[in-house]
Amino acid sequence: MTERHETIHPEAMGIADIREEMEAALDRHGLIGDGWTATINYRAKSVYGRCFYRERRIEVSWQLARLNTADETRDTILHEVAHAIAGPKAGHGQAWKDACAETGARPERCYDDKTVETPWNYGVVCDGCGKMAAKRIRNTSRKFYHFAQDCDPALSDNIEARRLRWVPRSKLEG
Repeated sequence: MTERHETIHPEAMGIADIREEMEAALDRHGLIGDGWTATINYRAKSVYGRCFYRERRIEVSWQLARLNTADETRDTILHEVAHAIAGPKAGHGQAWKDACAETGARPERCYDDKTVETPWNYGVVCDGCGKMAAKRIRNTSRKFYHFAQDCDPALSDNIEARRLRWVPRSKLEG
């Protein structure tokens, strides 16, 4: 059984607050009257928010919301509302950026694990420099031959020295 290390961020929003914030954002931008709804996804661990145009629904991941500040979750909600306003063909283009200006969302496409805390069970460690190159939820049997971005460039020709190892989080933190 996988050990769970995720904790709730001290500044995270509660479920009721997330629901209220989502409904208020949809209402504030006139989307409730157009049939838009909001849900919380309790299983998603790698996607903070999503917009479903056909279903006229936005959703936020509880797994990510509980690990991050209320401000990050609010921005994610506004990001998804901007998608709803901009329409299905806008993607992260100019129409979406204009909608972000309207909602107050940061007009940035996505987040990474330096911006948003994500759940993880394994650290991917570079044998070359010993630094963590990535964090992952699941282990894989696939072989990777990359190295951490700040790894010694002299190792670039030595494939064995830059091999990545999957290390359980408990061994990295303990």
